Amino acid sequence: MKTEYGFYLKSANLKASQSSKQAMIEEISKWMKTKRKKKYAPLLGYKYLFAKFGGRGLFLIYDEQTGLGDLDRQSYAELYREAERAGLNKPFVVFAKFESLHAKSVCFHKVLSRFLE
Repeated sequence: MKTEYGFYLKSANLKASQSSKQAMIEEISKWMKTKRKKKYAPLLGYKYLFAKFGGRGLFLIYDEQTGLGDLDRQSYAELYREAERAGLNKPFVVFAKFESLHAKSVCFHKVLSRFLE
C-alpha cells in the first residue's frame, strides 16, 4: 500500500487529564469521522490496535514510556499478531512517527510530531 499524507495533531486539542496515547487516539478518531467519513468500533486490550472498521484495523504505534514509535519489523510483527487475534483483514491502517518497514498490507499515516513536543 502507499504511504498516506501526514497526520497533524493539534496540541490545543490534547487534554492534560488524558495520557498522550489516549489524546492521539481521540484526535485520530475525530479525523476518521470527519475527513474519512468512516464509522469504527473502538477496541480495548491491545497494545497498538485501538479500533476497527469494515474488517480492517486502526493501529497507533505508541508506548507510554518512549512516546510515538516507528513502524518497524518488531512493531509490525506485534500488530500483525493483534490483527490475527481480532480477526481483521489487510490492509492495516497504521499511524506512527516513521515507516522503516514498507509492507503491502499497511496503509501508513505519518503522525507529525512537532505539535506533540
